[in-house]
Amino acid sequence: MPGFSSPFRPGIRRQLALLAVALTVPLAVLAVVRAFERAQRERRDLAEQGRQAAIRATQLLDDDVTRARLLLAGASRVLDPRDQTTRSDSLILALFRDASSGFSNIWLSDVQGNVRGSLVPLTQFRRAASLATTDYFRDVEQSKQFTISQPVRSIVDSTARWVIPFMQPVREAGTNTLLGYVGAGLRVDSMAAVRFMRDLPPNSVLTVLRADGRVFLRSLDLEHWIDRNFAESTAFKDDPKLPSTLWELRSLDGTNRIVAQQPMRTLAAMAYVGVPVTATLAQVQRQLRVDLLLGLLLIGGMSALALVFASRIAGPIEEVTSVATALAQGESGRRATVHGVTEVAELGRAMNAMADAVADREQALARSEARYRQLFATSPLPTVIWRLVDGRLEQMNDAARSFFGERVEVEGRTRILDLFVEEEHDRFAALP
Repeated sequence: MPGFSSPFRPGIRRQLALLAVALTVPLAVLAVVRAFERAQRERRDLAEQGRQAAIRATQLLDDDVTRARLLLAGASRVLDPRDQTTRSDSLILALFRDASSGFSNIWLSDVQGNVRGSLVPLTQFRRAASLATTDYFRDVEQSKQFTISQPVRSIVDSTARWVIPFMQPVREAGTNTLLGYVGAGLRVDSMAAVRFMRDLPPNSVLTVLRADGRVFLRSLDLEHWIDRNFAESTAFKDDPKLPSTLWELRSLDGTNRIVAQQPMRTLAAMAYVGVPVTATLAQVQRQLRVDLLLGLLLIGGMSALALVFASRIAGPIEEVTSVATALAQGESGRRATVHGVTEVAELGRAMNAMADAVADREQALARSEARYRQLFATSPLPTVIWRLVDGRLEQMNDAARSFFGERVEVEGRTRILDLFVEEEHDRFAALP
């Protein structure tokens, strides 16, 4: 086999290499296109997951609000602030002990804010300030309807850091006279939406902004965000408040997040679900790099395989060509190395057979020429060979040298007529 040959020198090897490139380039383009298509598809999937997360979190928020509303609506029909406190305590405990999961307390007050019943023992509740001084009491006192106030620190449940106060007016049946209020405090950390956020990638956050721009709820660091107002911020003003809107932004806590939003049904507020970019787009980008790397490795492997096959095809052809050239230049000993049963191998065998036949004929001719020279040299008859062009002697045997004697000068200078006497020149004048 010949040594290493560049695949780009003219010949079949280059043609095969170009064919291999022509086959792998479309595959390379296809691999890159598919990688980017997959990245775009995953981006769309992530966007849809973000929208679905916002929808789900909002549904869970609405469900908790609806549960609190139904609970207080039922309590307002059976509780009466005019009853004895002990009776109200017993009634609240009997009716709502099993239905109070997630609530820090359920209480009953008169219109002045004096507690008339409580799920939590009254002795603990009285240690707190009067309800009349609380914001949530002022909210329901002003609106005279079901209210959802800003989260506050729990004053009766040491295990609940923050609670959302809900309050509902209690009216006398028939006259609709306002008798007092019933309220409940929902633990923020027990809310289904907050628990749902824990199942999302780390550092994902749920933020709820009221229509006036105030932070109503945040699943992370609520104590640093509660009551912050974004009404004057450009982002809040420019927010189209459209459901399922998705965008990327840098949060005030320094985290880049993909944010989806969804309006609440039970509160004039917008819920925002933010998932860190490192858990979303960064994942897509990593997968894109992996896909491109795999594509490049596949293309490189296929290119190498194609070049190997091209070499296996071109190598024998180049060898046969080299042997044929050598035979044409007289190197009768060269033969092609053949193996297998391919057409190229058959061609190599045929060329070797032809070279062997030519070599046999040349050897036979050489032996014939050797015998002729021996016969010519040892013949007893004087024999000369001259050129027809100018009649000069080419060869003569020993018998001719002895016979002609001094008339023979140096071969190549003596003419055939010089061997005859002058009287015979006219007779052999036709000779050169």
